[in-house]
Amino acid sequence: MTKTKWTYDDEVISCEFYLKHRDSSTARAKELAVALNNKFPLTSVRFKLKNYEYLDTAGASGMSNFSFLSKYVYGLKTAKAKGRSFNLARTHTADVANSAVRNILTTISIYKGELTLAQMDATNKFFNYECPYTGRDLSAAIANRMAGIPDSSIEIDHIIPQNRVYCGLNVFGNLVWVDSAANSRKGGKKDYKAFLLEDKIIASTSSPAEIQGRIDKIEAFQKYSGYDAATIEQNLKPLLQQYYKDIQDIQLDTAAKFAKAAKL
Repeated sequence: MTKTKWTYDDEVISCEFYLKHRDSSTARAKELAVALNNKFPLTSVRFKLKNYEYLDTAGASGMSNFSFLSKYVYGLKTAKAKGRSFNLARTHTADVANSAVRNILTTISIYKGELTLAQMDATNKFFNYECPYTGRDLSAAIANRMAGIPDSSIEIDHIIPQNRVYCGLNVFGNLVWVDSAANSRKGGKKDYKAFLLEDKIIASTSSPAEIQGRIDKIEAFQKYSGYDAATIEQNLKPLLQQYYKDIQDIQLDTAAKFAKAAKL
């Protein structure tokens, strides 16, 4: 038994064997050695089972002593069963998928017609040059930015987030100047209503009537601009959700096929 290099097929057999028995004993190692056609020393096979046992109980963090391929095969075999993603690469498959989704939404925005200076001016006037979320006066900061003077106290925000869940576009009716601190807390995972109703800082500085007034103002603005968020989400969400899944599957499938073909 001189073979010491584990191939993709060897890893799959070992991983499936461990997941079936959940046992790294010497007796199980002997069974696995037979399943692998006795190509490896028993100590190596036993260590492989210990490897998967550790992955099964402790996860992949800090697993520098175990092979990339072991972690990769284990991830492929268990991630969906446990209802979670398996983050092994430096760049997660979701990062690429999210970028692709944003690219699609940006391209749709270009077709629809991106925000013009006149529309931005109309937006500022509609909100009285105030932050739609906090009510803070943004007139001086907006003037600075329009004049090319750096001012990090304000940012452009998507009222409806630009992701596969909310499907926000870069167009008139969905882009507004906002207070940077508020925008940082809102992030890209909440729409305006959830943010205004849940943010503790806003709740501590504004009355319930003021918060509801801001929600009503934003909704009135989207009607004024013709931005139909509900219809956009209804039409786009199923497509983007499927595309998001497909782009991740393509990444994993390509890597697995290469690993197998190259016998890594």
